[in-house]
Amino acid sequence: MSGARNSVSIGAILGASGSGKSSLMKLELLALDPPRLLVLDPKCEYGPYGSRVPGARSAPSSLEDLVVKVAGAGSGGGFKLVFRPMLSRGAMRNQFNVFCQVAERAANCFVVVDELADVTEPGWAPEGWERLTRQGRHAGITIRGASQRPAEVDKSFYGNASRVAVFRMNAPSDVERCANLLGVEKRRIQELAPLEWIERDMLTGRTEDKKKLTPEQLRTLPA
Repeated sequence: MSGARNSVSIGAILGASGSGKSSLMKLELLALDPPRLLVLDPKCEYGPYGSRVPGARSAPSSLEDLVVKVAGAGSGGGFKLVFRPMLSRGAMRNQFNVFCQVAERAANCFVVVDELADVTEPGWAPEGWERLTRQGRHAGITIRGASQRPAEVDKSFYGNASRVAVFRMNAPSDVERCANLLGVEKRRIQELAPLEWIERDMLTGRTEDKKKLTPEQLRTLPA
């Protein structure tokens, strides 16, 4: 995202499947190479960007191992950890709550959450996520949260976001939510081509229209 080199920020990256949102987040990880990184990876896409907390799709990551690895790094040590949650919604939400608490206690880290609609609702989020988005800035937490269905994500996350990037959307409710977030007409989102996005700096109100990922950028991503 533009402005990604700010030391602390909250970014929302929104877009339908295949629109380019995940590629944008991965490019940012490559560019910034954060020394302390935690990724919630329900779709098993972020393995090349960190060490997988023990587990696989049939055996999800262990919260105990996550805690041990983060605590072992101490306050100044580095870690790049990719956590694969359980796939049942209730269990995933419980794990996500602890994941957020671990991030808050670790402090000074970069947190990526892929598919927020799986772990939050428009009027609800786990306590750990609420604290991370409201108070994480004071602990040096940078956040990137992504979703294919922004209409189903907790509203408080958007209220605390410093930047919002919107790719192509399909569902009318998602188009409407994103248009309201960006302060633009719905047609501007509907007209986006694959890999194009609109980005708004929520602190200044400045909007950049139809930014686009290039083939050269995409070729730099690990397979």
